[in-house]
Amino acid sequence: MKEFFFYRTLSLRLLMRVGLLPLLLMTWAVGTAFALDGKAQDLLARKVTLRAKQLEIKRVLREIEQQADIQFVYSSRLIPSHQKITYEAAGQNLEKVLDDLLKPLRATYEVSGKTIILRKETVNSPNTGFISDPASAEAVADQAVSGKVTDEKGEGLPGVNVVIKGTSRGTTTDASGAYRIVVPDANTTLVFSYVGYASQELAVGGRSTLDLVLSVSDKSLDEVVVVGYGEQKKSNVTGSIVSVKASEIAKVQSPSFDNALQGKVPGVYVTTNGGQPGGGISVRIRGVGAINNSNPLYIVDGVQIGGGDSENSNPLATINTNDIESIDILKDAASTAIYGTRAANGVVLITTKRGSSGAPRLSWSSYYGLQNPTRKLPNPLNATQFGQNMNAAFVAAGQPAPYADPTTLGQGTNWIDEMMQTGQIQEHQFSIAGGGAKNKYFVSANYFNNDGMMIRTWFERMSVRVNTDNQISDKVKIGNSLSIARINRRDNGAGNRQFIGGVFTNIYQTLPTMSVYNDDGTFAGPTDSRFERPANPVFDQLRPKIDNEDYNLIGNLYAEYQPVKRLIFRTSFSGNVGSGSSYTFNRIWTAGLLNSAGLSSLNVGSSLGRTWIWENTLTYTHDFGKHNLNFLLGTTALDSKYRSANQNASYDTDAFQEIASQGAKSLNTNTNSGEESLASVFGRISYSYADRYLLTVNLRQDGSSKFGANKKYGIFPSISGGWRISEESFFPKNAVVSDLKIRAGWGQVGSDAIGNFMYLARVGSGFNYAFGNQTGQSSIGAALSDLGNPDIKWETVTEYNIGLESGLFNNRLNFSAEYFNRTRTDMLLTLTLPGVSGLQSTVRNVGSLTNKGMEFNLGYRSSAGELRYSLSGNLTTYDNKVVSLGGSRDIVGLTYPGSGAITIIREGQPLGVYYGLISDGLFQTPAEVAAANALDGNEATPYQAAGTAPGDFKYKDLNGDGKIDESDKTIIGNPTPSFTYGFGGEASYKKFDLSLQFFGVSGNDILNLNRTSLESSGRAWNKIETVTGAWSGPGTSNSIPRPILSDPNLNSRVASHLVENGSYLRLKNIQLGYTISGAGLKKLGVSSARVYLAVQNAFVLTRFSGVDPEVGLDDNNSARAGIYNDLYPQARTSSLGIRLDF
Repeated sequence: MKEFFFYRTLSLRLLMRVGLLPLLLMTWAVGTAFALDGKAQDLLARKVTLRAKQLEIKRVLREIEQQADIQFVYSSRLIPSHQKITYEAAGQNLEKVLDDLLKPLRATYEVSGKTIILRKETVNSPNTGFISDPASAEAVADQAVSGKVTDEKGEGLPGVNVVIKGTSRGTTTDASGAYRIVVPDANTTLVFSYVGYASQELAVGGRSTLDLVLSVSDKSLDEVVVVGYGEQKKSNVTGSIVSVKASEIAKVQSPSFDNALQGKVPGVYVTTNGGQPGGGISVRIRGVGAINNSNPLYIVDGVQIGGGDSENSNPLATINTNDIESIDILKDAASTAIYGTRAANGVVLITTKRGSSGAPRLSWSSYYGLQNPTRKLPNPLNATQFGQNMNAAFVAAGQPAPYADPTTLGQGTNWIDEMMQTGQIQEHQFSIAGGGAKNKYFVSANYFNNDGMMIRTWFERMSVRVNTDNQISDKVKIGNSLSIARINRRDNGAGNRQFIGGVFTNIYQTLPTMSVYNDDGTFAGPTDSRFERPANPVFDQLRPKIDNEDYNLIGNLYAEYQPVKRLIFRTSFSGNVGSGSSYTFNRIWTAGLLNSAGLSSLNVGSSLGRTWIWENTLTYTHDFGKHNLNFLLGTTALDSKYRSANQNASYDTDAFQEIASQGAKSLNTNTNSGEESLASVFGRISYSYADRYLLTVNLRQDGSSKFGANKKYGIFPSISGGWRISEESFFPKNAVVSDLKIRAGWGQVGSDAIGNFMYLARVGSGFNYAFGNQTGQSSIGAALSDLGNPDIKWETVTEYNIGLESGLFNNRLNFSAEYFNRTRTDMLLTLTLPGVSGLQSTVRNVGSLTNKGMEFNLGYRSSAGELRYSLSGNLTTYDNKVVSLGGSRDIVGLTYPGSGAITIIREGQPLGVYYGLISDGLFQTPAEVAAANALDGNEATPYQAAGTAPGDFKYKDLNGDGKIDESDKTIIGNPTPSFTYGFGGEASYKKFDLSLQFFGVSGNDILNLNRTSLESSGRAWNKIETVTGAWSGPGTSNSIPRPILSDPNLNSRVASHLVENGSYLRLKNIQLGYTISGAGLKKLGVSSARVYLAVQNAFVLTRFSGVDPEVGLDDNNSARAGIYNDLYPQARTSSLGIRLDF
């Protein structure tokens, strides 16, 4: 017990030890940022060193601007252009220097933020003796201009640069978009610029107020996208990289950002694995890349985190979606090779928000929503219908009917109504961002809560983020990213996809003749032993005491040093620490015929995992003439450890609610641990000539602890190039084709997606021996269980692609097309060994897999008066094929009771195809059954089974031997879609805005296993309403078999009638917003407010008979895709939200 409690507290202790130091450092950094920002406003205390000998005063002022990081604003009449001075100052305060320089000019100054305004010296009024009005003095030499800069929706834009044309002098807008600037004269022109928006110029004239609406830039070629270990202009990117901005991510109400990618990006196939709160999501980049693990690599501000393929949990849900600034997806090997072994399935780079110069910008956002299933849930049989179905099943099996008159049973209990509720979802976010010229910060706090549609299921997250950047000197910069999250969740096992006894299917199978409560208020249970005994599902949910908590810390500390111009050294240390605890207590209970055998049960678990990454990069950039060169060298060291412990015990009393060995009737303890490490060196060379000819070369070497000494290292190269044809002199300059680029790339990346130390033989326990024991009982021992393979090596992914990008009509219309071909060789597979070997399995490099296809992307934006709109669409085709299994037989993906293998991996076929018999309707008459039995020439040998009768499924004899057996099974379906697509649009008119996003899938199949247990099962439990149309005589049905106990024909075996069309089109998101601004809000301290209504998963169009056709992976296995069984339904979310900017 002491050892176990050590593990329980170990997670908290290590979390505090590992997390406390970064937390203290981050707290210090934030305090420093605030404190230094306050000092930065006292510009006059800054030190200045000057050595001016007969220099123009304007040149001296420019030198002071650079040293003190300030800006001067003054009239050209104040400082003559020809006047020169001689002046020296060594480490003098700026105040002293200004006094010395301005006194001879009879000038004075005023400090406004980072700006120093120079004016003529005020004089005493001869009439009053008072100093003249400064505004009057200002009017003589300078002119003050103020105004507000807004976007197309009328929202103030903070941080817009407002610069006097032809100078470096200017200012930035505040949190509400307001600005004030002093200009030399009425002939001044102001330039307004902001990232992502078209720059505009306005002549001041005689105006003192200038308001401006900035429009989204029609030319996005100069946007910066994140690449591996750096950034690059979009126009110069030679790989396949797509960027998704924060505004697009924020429109989806979800605990994890991956859900927001659905339908947004060509080549990225996103499916949810169930609708349970905080449930897993599968993300596949350019097809199913592997059998074992097709997750892309996720990196948040340099920190590696896990993917979200689990049905019931998603590690990505620890990241607050509102903190994300952008998501950049690296799809091809030419882009991902810089990450080597970790990037075989693509890379998703998440950049979180950071501070910027200016006054603190506060923001508050909140929404509340209600959730219901996307489509109507199937109705279970009511009590009368159940009685009638059971009577028919019992009689068909030669047993007495259990009910004399089923109509007396009435409606009974609808367990769907008892177990399902209207879900609730809410999120509240507060953030503050700001900083000075040298120190910037972003701080946020978030609360997310989702009470699920099934009772007692929920997901709750509280998180805090602190990001800082501090320019210590002109050569040194340090900063951090830190996120801490606490998660509390309960799923009750919903979505575990159990074939029998699954939480969701159990709701349908529970007898409608049973009540929720007994007359005395206790929970009811099954009382009739003639039927199956599914437990009272309400009691199952309310009975246990559950407390699950997870803590996650993701942090990054970095430092940059620039020893000489154009050379930057960067070192970063990143950590990802996760700690979890679970607690489940069940009291002694009895419910009808079911009970806990007079025992209470207690299960307690804890886990701790941590990964640290130390990376160092050296970057050199050099421009000479039309040439641009960029060199990158780097190293990576990664180490990851995990440890878990679990104890379960039972007692004959409810008094023990913590683990204790004394008094325990049973006590079991399990522990698990593991460690892996990675060491890498990498480099990249990027070259461009006149931004016209582009070339990028990557090379990385990885060493992994997962392989033996002779196979530990792998080298992964890539090369890509681009040609911007539109920049050629011969290319016609017209308004039709404004940009045209072709690019191509080739690369190799590796994968080590296997368990640790698989190259070593493993010994397993639980092997019993009959010798050496005088009592006649076997002795417990251990034996070699898995055969090690010292020759296993990296999987290798080789990919080439060629693409075209074009912009038409001044880039209002953008189109891209790309062909990709990816081949994975030396796949790491666990192969089952023959029983005669005495061993279970071994890992080998076997076979190859290809994915190829086309990606298309189209976007258009325009305006008409005050109406501004944009449209977008994308489509991706997929061709997935297992080329070789190295001579191995079919590999079984999933088995089903009574059917054997139901998904397989076979050469020449897509990965994880469905495997079963071909259904041929139902036998209608005894003569049909007899004719089938005679096909093999012997009527005594049954065609299918001895109990086959009219009303049973009839299966096709594919090999013609006159009987149905394993050799008649064939491929009956394919879960891989032929293509996926997405399209949507945004529009704004005055203060209204509207956005829609659709997502669709076509050409895939779904294997609906729910129908086997709820439609054709021979078990004496409840079923769904469709069985009221079951076969009851010749011609009554050819699709739903007769009701009969024990299923003598095995009507529930997997066959082609269970394969359904999985194509669908979903309205993923629709949102209508209205922005409020004006003097009334400003009086409350609010610069702008936006309210909106949103519906997520508004509707889905499909032929699928289940609740929702979006079916992800089972157990994170690509060979188990599209299996519809015991799934928590998807949710339609209707929400109302508000955002306030202060």
